[in-house]
Formats: sequence, structure tokens, C-alpha cells
Amino acid sequence: MNGKTALLFFALLILGFGPLLGSAGDLAGSSDHAITFVVLSDLHLGANETNNTYKMFHYNEQILRDTVAGINALQNVSFVLVPGDLTKDSEPYNHDLVITILGTLKVPYFITPGNHDVSKKGLSADAWGPEQLRKNYPMPWHNGSLSYSVDPVPGLHLISLDSASDESHFSDWGGAVSSQDMSWLKGDLANNSGNNSSKTVILMTHHALNYRSNVPDKLYYADNAAEIKKLLEKYGVHLAITGHIHITDISRNGSLIDRSSPALCSYPCAYTIYQLTGKELAVHTVWYDNRTVLDIAKKELIDAKKNVTEAEGKPSDRNATISLAFDEPQMQKNVILMIGDGMGFAQLTAARWEKSGENLTAYAGTSLNMDHLDYDGFVSTYSANSFITDSAAATTAICTGQKSVNDVLNQDHTAVWKKKNGQNLTTIAELAKRAGYATGALTTTRITHATPAGFYAHINDRDDEATIAEQLLASGMDVAMGGGYKFFVAKDQKTPFAGKSKRTDNRDLVRESKALGYAFVYNESGLISIDANNTRKLLGIFDDDHMLYELQRINQTKNREPSLQEMTTTAISVLSKNPKGFLLMVEGGRIDHAGHARSYDNATADALAFDEAVKVALDYAKQNNNTLLIVTADHETGGLDLGAKNATDYPEGMTPFFGAGVIKTSGSKNNYTLTTEAPHSGVDVPIMASGPGADAVTSGRMDNTQIFDLMKEALGI
Repeated sequence: MNGKTALLFFALLILGFGPLLGSAGDLAGSSDHAITFVVLSDLHLGANETNNTYKMFHYNEQILRDTVAGINALQNVSFVLVPGDLTKDSEPYNHDLVITILGTLKVPYFITPGNHDVSKKGLSADAWGPEQLRKNYPMPWHNGSLSYSVDPVPGLHLISLDSASDESHFSDWGGAVSSQDMSWLKGDLANNSGNNSSKTVILMTHHALNYRSNVPDKLYYADNAAEIKKLLEKYGVHLAITGHIHITDISRNGSLIDRSSPALCSYPCAYTIYQLTGKELAVHTVWYDNRTVLDIAKKELIDAKKNVTEAEGKPSDRNATISLAFDEPQMQKNVILMIGDGMGFAQLTAARWEKSGENLTAYAGTSLNMDHLDYDGFVSTYSANSFITDSAAATTAICTGQKSVNDVLNQDHTAVWKKKNGQNLTTIAELAKRAGYATGALTTTRITHATPAGFYAHINDRDDEATIAEQLLASGMDVAMGGGYKFFVAKDQKTPFAGKSKRTDNRDLVRESKALGYAFVYNESGLISIDANNTRKLLGIFDDDHMLYELQRINQTKNREPSLQEMTTTAISVLSKNPKGFLLMVEGGRIDHAGHARSYDNATADALAFDEAVKVALDYAKQNNNTLLIVTADHETGGLDLGAKNATDYPEGMTPFFGAGVIKTSGSKNNYTLTTEAPHSGVDVPIMASGPGADAVTSGRMDNTQIFDLMKEALGI
């Protein structure tokens, strides 16, 4: 379908449908070879319900009957797809009602079950399960499964993939495709796509496949979405029609287009008309045309604190012409590097203890989010001039693949701290930027501190943070967030937190950042208000100095700082808009400071807060299998010892203790006292990874310089 044909198609629709695009219209003949079909999703039929709710239980039978009547009035529709959630909670009488109403369609219909269409824990004993669905819905089910495939018209192959009935989600509304159905899917694709067939193949499933940063909850996605998408890519399948999320959205990831269907039950009570001509797909969304009912639905949605804008969808998601021609798919590539500053193996164990409430029974089943990455190993951290590295030398090694001396950022080993520049080294962020990727750095320390600065600065003194702040803006980094406001305001200026500037000149870097196109925020509410779809560059400075320890932050009221989890979510939302991909560094920086201060409570709380940010990145990586996620540390801080209280009675308990930094007591042979501040230690640190090339971390002990190569290879630069 060319551009003129698509315009004609939409013109015919609009002329027929009226102001709300909700009446029957004439779809005749934008092409003799066009295949027209309709998708209506998430019916949630709920007869006999006491409360209406945003799912419109008091009206959704009427909405469904009117919609079916409208579809029957359309011309040239070949079939109807229903990607799940037919009923409120799989009640027999609601299923019977759905079957009766859909049975009045003049064309065939095909369903896939949703999480509300199968028996679940806590539902009525008579709720329909897989056996009743197979018995009562007239689908060509595959051998004891709720998946199937069919050619609804010549030249088109439909795969309906069950993501709702897998027992792994018997207690929640998440989804997964069983191993048996995955094997069947592979065989069906092999027989009906690619070189073995001239058919166009489309997939229908309930749970989403492409991750959306504005929908972070993993229960909206199939657990094995990445595996499904690999198969679809291998066999040249480029369209998935999904439901479940109740938003109108077209998500593109690599060569897969995942069209999330609006819910028929809830505002705007819409269905979608598709017209496929060759490899071009026209999409048109039709809203329910009963204004009284639609107004009630909108009010119910607002009362339920749901997002009206996402439910309606952007105009480009409601009505679009999509090409399904991906002869040479250009996959977006992403790298997310997460650094727990000062986080050694003991800090991870301590975080698990804390997460379990220091309860031994609970601890047996306790894990961190980072424990669920696919591969793990350990990393050496020494610098060019010391067995014990600092963050500047460690980050230089990670970002450039070369060792440097302590206190120097991204200059080679010939640099002398504060006295002599070495040769500047090219960082992974600079390489990524030159190759067209978006880049970002987040931290709970000052954004000008050593670890984040390692992604953009070149300087022989890590403490010259006023100059480092200037280099941040000059680097063109797309997203940067952390503390350190005092290095961004002119010498006589005050910060929003009433702090004094640490600059000696009159440069106002906040004002300069805005002139460079950055959206600027300085508190949690400002960050939450960021519209990622319309933000290309973002600078967030949330404290004069380092950001607060997590235990302080959660009790903050005025100018509340965002969590690292919130910062990570927003950063990914902004950076992922780059079609080529992105590189993001996320630092849990205050784990290190807690170790220096010998503060066990702050060390564990900040490690757990960092782990919540890991969850955001891990969820994204699971849905975007072209994303390399690495979690590691620059060094260990404090020599954390998780020893027992005494050597004779281990069950009596443990005494966490930061043991690094001792001085021999004057005149004694073997007596020592602790220094006020615990230093770094030289032990190896953990590394965990998932995604392209992640298996390299299992090849034995790595050096931190090798992380650079992992990132470089994953980005193809």
C-alpha cells in the first residue's frame, strides 16, 4: 500500500465513522489484494458485578454487543482477533456470554486466552481452566494446548500463542509460554515462514513482548519474551498483536513491532481495524460511539488513577501505516553498566541478610535482583601504581581498557596526580557517542565524582570537580544525574538548597545546560514530571554535595531526592528513544561512603537501593535481548568482615565489622587500632552479566580492563 492508498483508506474510514470514529464505515477496496481484519481485546465481560469499576462491568456487555454489530456492518472484513481477557475472572456464565455474542459475528473469530480467562489461585472452583476453554471455544487448538495456528485467509498465517495458562503464574497475572508450546512454536515457524513459505506470519498473544519503559511491571510481559522474539526474528516474523496492558501503543524493538491493543472494556472502549497489503499494514483505531457511556468510562479510568493519555494513545499509535519489510533488520544495541562503588562479595551477603530481616529461615530463600543475571564471575581491580585502586583509576580501566594511576581520570599511566597530564584515553562513552549511540551516567554521589566522571572527563586531578563539571557539558552526554550542585553555579550564587558555590568563576552551568537543550530538574517531583517522549537530553542535580544515604532519603520531605531506581527508569526511558541504542552507567556510589564510615546500616541499605535499580535494568534487558547488562564494582571498601561473635558458639550471632585500616599501637608487638576512616581493599570484586557476550564473565578471573572490551563488542564499535 503506497502513501496515497493509505490516505484513501483512512479517508474512507473517517468519512464513514464520524467524529468519534465509532460508526460502521465502508472499507471497500483500497486494494483488491488487501486483507482486512479487526482486533478487539480485553473484553473483561463481567455480568452480575456489583461494582462498575474502570473495566465498566455494568456496560461492557452492551459495549461488546454494539461493537460486534458495528463490525458486522463493515465490508470486506475477513476475520476478528481477540488477544485475551475475555471475562472478569473465567466465570462459566461470562465465558458462555462471550461465546454467544462473538458467535453473532458474520466472519470467523480467533481468540487467545488472557490471564483472566484461566483458573487461578483464589478464584471460584468452577472457574474455567484449559480443558473447558478447549472444549467450548471453537478454535483449532494444538494437541492439548491453548496455542494453535491457522491460515484465516490464503497467504496469511496466524499463530495464537498461549502466555496465560502456564503454572508458573498460577498465583498472579503474569505470563509465560510453556516449554512445550515453545517447541511447537519453533516447528510451526519453520514450516510456515522464511524460505519454506511465501505466507505473511503474524503472532497473537496476550502478554506484551516489547518492553515499554512507561510500563515497568514485569507481569505485563511474557517471562520468556526474549526467547520468543529471537525465534520471531530468526523466521522473519515482524508483527505481534497483544493485549493485557490496556493502552493504545505501537512498540518497535529491532525487527519486531508489538501493537498493544486498547481495551474494549475500559476507556476509550476501542477496537482496531487492520488492513494488510503486501508488506504494508494500515492501522486504524475506532472509539466507542456512545458518548454517555464513553464519558462514564473516562471518569472511571480517572478515578482509578489510570493514565488517560496512554489509554488513548498518541495519534501516531492510533492511526498508522507500518512497513513489515525488514530485509536487513538493524537491531538497537544497548549496554547498561551498573557499578556498586565499594561493593564486594561481603556487601552482597550482608544485603541478603538485611533483605531477609536477619532471619535464618527467610534467608534460605532470599536473593538479590542481581543474583538473577545469567552469568557471574570475579574481577581484579589493581591500578597502574598500586595493588589498592581508587575509583578514578578503576573507572578509567573499565571505560578505556587501560590501567592508569590513582586519582587520575582517563589519562594514561604517565600522568602524575595534580602535576602532569598524561595522554588522554578514549572512553567507551566517547566511542559510543561518535557511533551514534545515546549515552548517560547516573550516581548517588556528586555527578562530578570519580566514577561518573570516568565516563566523560580527562583530568590529572579527580578533585578538580569545577573543571569536571565543565567537561560534563562539553562531552554532550545525553543524560546525567546525581549530586554536586555547588559545582554548577557561579561563585556568588546560591543553590536551590541554599548552599554556596564551590566555583571561583562566574559560569552558571545550569543556565548553560538549558541553552544546550537539556531539561533540568533538581528534585524527585521534577524528575517524575519529565516526559521521556519529548526529552532528548536531561540533567538532574539533586543535592549540593553527594545525594543522601537511602536511610536519610526515604525520610526526606522538602526537595525530596529521587531514588536510584527512579533515576534509572527515567534515564532508560529517555535514552531508549535513540533508534541505534544507548550506553548507560548507573552507580550506587554511597555504598563506598558507608564503608569508609564503617556504617553497616547505610552500607546494606544503599546496596539494597542499588539492587532495586538493577531490577529496573534487568526487566528492561529481559524484554530487549540486544541489551548487555553488567553489574560489578570498582573496588571493595572497608574490608567488611561478617564473622561470628565468638569462636565457640557460632549460632550466637554475627558481628559485621569493617576491618580495613589498622595502625599498630605504639610500643606494641601485635596490638592494632583502627583508623578513623576505613580505606579500600585490594580484593577481587563480583561481576554479573546478562545479554550479548555476557558468557565471557564465566571464563575465570577477569581484569577490570576487560569490561571495556565486553561493552565495545556488544555495541559493535
